[in-house]
Amino acid sequence: MIYPDGSRYVGDWINGQRHGKGTYYYANGDTYEGDWNEGRREGNGHYIYKRLNMQYKGKSVFQRVFVRTAQPLLSVHSRDLLYGRLVGLTAR
Repeated sequence: MIYPDGSRYVGDWINGQRHGKGTYYYANGDTYEGDWNEGRREGNGHYIYKRLNMQYKGKSVFQRVFVRTAQPLLSVHSRDLLYGRLVGLTAR
């Protein structure tokens, strides 16, 4: 599915919503690959922030990311994420 802003989704659908396993390619170059539930990122996933050249692996709940690993050379703490958006970084 290609959206008007240029983003696209490749993966499972149920009742017209992203559901199951899939990859979302954001218009800004970011990518999320992982679990979807009723149209939301939810479950295990891998998010790549293109602008920051960073990747995060962890769990999403209601599109909020709870990071298990971050690469390269930076770790993300819960205080660095707000409503699933990166708001700060803490160097290791």
